[in-house]
Amino acid sequence: MNAFNTTWELCLNKPYADGGSENSTRVLGKKGWTMEPPLRCAAKVQPPNALNNARQQGEYWTVEIALPLASLAERTGAVAPPRPGDFWRASFSRVQWAVKVNPANDTYEKSPSCQSCPEPGSAHEDNWVWSPQYAIQMHQPETWGILQFEGPSVNATGATYYSEWPSRSAAMAIYYAEHAYAKKRGVFTTDMHELLQFSSEPFPICEVADTVISLTGEGKDSIFEATVRSPASPGITATVRSDRYLTVVKT
Repeated sequence: MNAFNTTWELCLNKPYADGGSENSTRVLGKKGWTMEPPLRCAAKVQPPNALNNARQQGEYWTVEIALPLASLAERTGAVAPPRPGDFWRASFSRVQWAVKVNPANDTYEKSPSCQSCPEPGSAHEDNWVWSPQYAIQMHQPETWGILQFEGPSVNATGATYYSEWPSRSAAMAIYYAEHAYAKKRGVFTTDMHELLQFSSEPFPICEVADTVISLTGEGKDSIFEATVRSPASPGITATVRSDRYLTVVKT
């Protein structure tokens, strides 16, 4: 959404980095995915005539959004509407392009000069996010923020320990180490000792977790599946595949 209150929606079958493809009206026209029931939002610019008008100094713009929870939970297994104490993952991103004024007509034109990129001043946009992503990559669910839902009464639901997190994060540590290993060696591995050399932040390998890794296929065509249970998540097992698909089972 933008200050014109123009909205656009897409659904990915998996992150782009794992070979995901986009389902949206941008690529599929009217057959593309949109939220049902629809997203509702309203935007306001102050002063009203400041939008894309270099002659008028803008003060701020705001947006109010009503998200259809059933659409957000689609194909996830999450309960919608969420129950008090439920945890969801979500992130919010603002894309900001540097601009310059065209003196011929007093309009703004893009003049990319990224300030948050690894190379400041490069010809890219800035991306401001709600929670750290640790990479220029918004489609990483494991680094999105954590939401805990309350009941209808404000402050009636106390903060709750996210019991799935230790096993979830330990599983993602294996995912990242496996891909770092494969980038250097060309294949995945079941050898934890080898993987430890590729452990990195923000998901360091949990050496005390009960971890089982299996491979299917051979050589560069192999894929892995890792099942991880952290001692900090008793009764919770997380399983991650080489395409980042992660599931959690409570026993």
